[in-house]
Amino acid sequence: AAQAAVALRQAQLYSEVLELEKLKSEMIRMASHDLRNPLNNIMGYVELMAMSIDAIGMTPDQEQYVDNLRRSSQAMRQLLEDLLTLERIESERQSEWQLFDLSGLVLEVVEAQQSSADLKRQTLIFTRLLDTPPVRGSVTQLRQAIANLVGNAVKYTPEEGRIEVTCEFNNNQLKFAVRDNGYGISPERQVRIFERFYRAREPGTDHIGGTGLGLSLVKTVIERHGGQVWFNSETGIGSVFGFWLPPAE
Repeated sequence: AAQAAVALRQAQLYSEVLELEKLKSEMIRMASHDLRNPLNNIMGYVELMAMSIDAIGMTPDQEQYVDNLRRSSQAMRQLLEDLLTLERIESERQSEWQLFDLSGLVLEVVEAQQSSADLKRQTLIFTRLLDTPPVRGSVTQLRQAIANLVGNAVKYTPEEGRIEVTCEFNNNQLKFAVRDNGYGISPERQVRIFERFYRAREPGTDHIGGTGLGLSLVKTVIERHGGQVWFNSETGIGSVFGFWLPPAE
């Protein structure tokens, strides 16, 4: 009887957890939808003001206020998008996953990031091994995770820096890595690097925007695919971020 009572209580708790998760997802969707429209209106007016600075005759201080408002609204929009992305990741069913070539997906992401690297006169190199086995998973989720890692390397590497992306098969695991010679991360900040909303602010990076959700999203995606994230970083030297994924069975 005692065991039956415990089992019943566990079933009730599990049901409550599922309901809370469902409620959380619904609240995120509703909040994001309700905030997106007014935010888009605000951003539209801010852009009009920015384009009319000369015609209006703004003072330098007023121009700075407009620029700050534009940056803040862009950051808010990115936060909403990241929250929605996390919600979609956590609710997607594995039955929707498919077999695909990870190295091909990495190539797509690198090509998409090339223009951003070019703007900073960075060298972006991808070393691709063609005989890597396929993985089973969500193309959308893994594309987002890879884009976050490569995008971070571009953002946190100064102009004329170097970024190396690799994808290989080693020890029966698929290994992805992106190495840069950017600002690096101090040891005291490394322990929190995958926390949601945490940003490792190092000297020289105050001008770089972000929501603090990018690496948390990467960790969530990779672990949902049975993999593991890893990184090494040294202040003033650079960082290497990557993950291991099991091949499809």
